Amino acid sequence: MTDACQTVGCTVGETGVCLLNNDPEVCEFRVTHDTTTLESDDSLETELTVSPVLETWEDKPVLWDNLPLEVGELSDYLGSRKCLLVGVVGTPAAGKTAALVSMYLRLGHGSLEGFQFAKSTRLLAFEEISQGARVWSTPPPDAMTARTTAGGRRVAGFLHLRLKKLDNNTLLDLLIPDMPGEWSDTLIDSNRTEGLGFLASAQVIWVFVNGAELRDNATRMHTMSRTKQLLRRVAAMLEQGCPPVKIVVTHSDSGPLLQATSGRLNQIADELNLSAEIIEIASFSANEQVQAGAGISDLILKSIPTPQPAGIEWPDDTGGLAGRFMNRYVGEKK
Repeated sequence: MTDACQTVGCTVGETGVCLLNNDPEVCEFRVTHDTTTLESDDSLETELTVSPVLETWEDKPVLWDNLPLEVGELSDYLGSRKCLLVGVVGTPAAGKTAALVSMYLRLGHGSLEGFQFAKSTRLLAFEEISQGARVWSTPPPDAMTARTTAGGRRVAGFLHLRLKKLDNNTLLDLLIPDMPGEWSDTLIDSNRTEGLGFLASAQVIWVFVNGAELRDNATRMHTMSRTKQLLRRVAAMLEQGCPPVKIVVTHSDSGPLLQATSGRLNQIADELNLSAEIIEIASFSANEQVQAGAGISDLILKSIPTPQPAGIEWPDDTGGLAGRFMNRYVGEKK
């Protein structure tokens, strides 16, 4: 038997005395690299080896569909069917993930007004965020999904939902990013755009604002200032042409937004030449008068691009908007 021991600080190899006062010859914490031959009563030889007490911890394997879609995978969706690629920004606790969870749960119960669940290629990813089973790594990821991400860590990427519109039975594929609010904080504070390049390809941008903070006199001005800076950063980032913006004010169950507050938000958007609209939602509700999921259906409906009439004049320089023009073009009238 060798002199090695798994117990930190044990010097049994030098002193012959076990730190735990165990018999050094049979102590379970000692390690052997060779074997000791024991002779039994019937003269049969048996090899005795001492194994480690605990196995090395390893991450559990991640099922493929637990992970959101990578940016590189979006082309397979965008090139094969009509999709609505949504850009999402918003500071931590603005309610981005809560809205995704509420949307998914309402669809699962068949109670998202005007829509019916048709398919999702990332159903398990929705299940994980719905159960609160995933947490952002520390620090949060600085890029979209990587296949090498360890199990149990939440990663930024795109979630997929195929919805059936009940009014005309058409299908709509939603591609929505689930990403840390810290990215928006970084955009506001230092104008760093890493991880947000996909916004240039989005057909609509959802800017989430914590409605509880907007309705609180103590936090209203601070939240308004952060929202203004976020909208300014987005407008500057997409100076070649910004898609329609939906200012999603969460926590509508805590009461209606003051008219002065909504007026100021609209004024900020106008100053930045943004085509913006305020939509109030309640992902979950503590108010009996407001249903959980209120406003989410309206948010989706108002985000669907309106087809442009025939006779559209194609610009010489689309400024990165070719995807959006193509999405709205419905062909010539006959």
